[in-house]
Amino acid sequence: MSSGMKLWQGKPAGVNRKPKRLQRDKNAPKPSDLPMQCYKIWDGAQDIRPGSPQRSWMDAFPGRHPYRCLPMAIANNTGWELVCPTTFTICWNGGMGVDDIAFECEDDYPHFDRFAASHFSRGIVTFPVEYIIRTPPGWHLWVGGPPNMPRDGIFALNGIVETDWLPYTFTMNYMLTRPGTVRFKKGEPYCFIVPVQASAAARMQPEILDLADNPELAQRHELWARARAAHQAKVAMGDEEAIKKAWQRFYFHGKGPDGWRPDVPHSHKRRMKKPIVSDPKTALPEDQANEDAPRSEGVGAPGDGAADVLAAAMREMSHMGQTMQICPVHARRLATSPQKEQKIAQTSDGAVNIEIIRETGAGDPLSGADEAARPHFMDYRRVSRHEEGADFYIEPDFLSPEQCGAVIDAYRRNEHRAEKSITEDDFFSGRFMWISSLPEEESYIKQLMNDVRARAAQRIMAFYRLEKPVFADTIQIVKWPAGCMMPAHADNAHPDGSAHPTPFRAYTSLVYLNDDFEGGEFYFDNQKVRLKPKTGLFVCFTGGMRHFHGVGEVFSGERFTMPAWYSEDIAHLDPGYRELF
Repeated sequence: MSSGMKLWQGKPAGVNRKPKRLQRDKNAPKPSDLPMQCYKIWDGAQDIRPGSPQRSWMDAFPGRHPYRCLPMAIANNTGWELVCPTTFTICWNGGMGVDDIAFECEDDYPHFDRFAASHFSRGIVTFPVEYIIRTPPGWHLWVGGPPNMPRDGIFALNGIVETDWLPYTFTMNYMLTRPGTVRFKKGEPYCFIVPVQASAAARMQPEILDLADNPELAQRHELWARARAAHQAKVAMGDEEAIKKAWQRFYFHGKGPDGWRPDVPHSHKRRMKKPIVSDPKTALPEDQANEDAPRSEGVGAPGDGAADVLAAAMREMSHMGQTMQICPVHARRLATSPQKEQKIAQTSDGAVNIEIIRETGAGDPLSGADEAARPHFMDYRRVSRHEEGADFYIEPDFLSPEQCGAVIDAYRRNEHRAEKSITEDDFFSGRFMWISSLPEEESYIKQLMNDVRARAAQRIMAFYRLEKPVFADTIQIVKWPAGCMMPAHADNAHPDGSAHPTPFRAYTSLVYLNDDFEGGEFYFDNQKVRLKPKTGLFVCFTGGMRHFHGVGEVFSGERFTMPAWYSEDIAHLDPGYRELF
């Protein structure tokens, strides 16, 4: 495993960096405590990729309502897909013989004869899985069609394959359900594989009980049932607020109507690992590889190798104020002048004088808009640099205009991938994109976003003088079209003390990607400070009520930001970010 310092170059003053692990070849696979080895039997084997959460029939609903069913949405991508190498049509005349099924390949794919066939007659179609797949002892593969992806005229047959010992391949089978044609397109999934602990499932003993035998569970169920009945009654009576809310999100947020939360993990998104290409010639000897591998199960468990490396890296960066770190992304893509490096180094500790555009009172129209039209800002001061003694941090030119423009362009190219909201009012639906939402073709943008949250964590640790590292749980690109605004809020607490969906978010960072819009000022309500976003401007602050913050209305244009959130608990570290270390 690489040392984890690959996101940064340079060495903070006073830090003696001693390598703790042997260097792994960059092309060698990363060790895993649950490897799934896929040995392709020939070079033309079908592609394997993480399951996609998207379904066209779900997208077609108004407001993409089916995605509100969290169990179904997570099932969509809890596994890996094998995809069609070509577009083809299956034709069946309804007969029971092998010859009653015909295949028509629609392009010049030269190996179709080994891809689709009818071996079992009676309307059964067989597709190959051209890998010998080996899973850890006790782990098998559930093999079937892509979940929640129905096809007219054909049904995917399921099977469980003992891949912990299997020395040969297996197949994926479908049953045709009516005479006619069925078409598969190139790049569409035809097979879905999910690891299961079949032997553990066989040890589970169902037990039938009365709900009254568990008073606590009965009470929580009754509370939920009353809340649901009350909501449905309001909808039936035409209550506008209930109709707008549309559905209750107790399961989505992993809580009860009273804010109760279970003491087991809850997920609203799942990210499967992308297959890596392994070359046995570059792998470390087994004893060295074991030294590098995680030493216990569970995200953030003590002794987790990746977490240890990240924590060590972040501790070493805690002296960031003494010297500026230039990351590989920036060093490679954009040459930074010595004068600019010196300027950043001088200001990286946050001790930059405040620039007061205006004190309180009238005047100072912003972006051509009448100040009277936004009375909320009448008593706010406007700043563009960090304030001496303030408790939030600002850094201009954190990203260059070229980098910001590249991120916005990537968002526009992939806007169809914008995610549904995880908030109760769908406020962000269709306007934000996780880093994991971007395709692999946007590798530079993904690397840039990872670099942003790494450097942001450095700023947070240095500015707030933290003894322990902070860990990014996610990073996004968000679009704010004209008319959008956001009332003041905190990122980990509600003013009324009710349960918050992300109480672990101790810190927040923001990078502003453009300034060619009107309005859209960011403000801290308690500090009475407002900021006019500038391209490349970086801001970080705490997630609690002290930094109650909001966004003024965007009057024209589109505002783009890159927010990220950080926790002091490594259990909330983004798994995709974790893999970098």
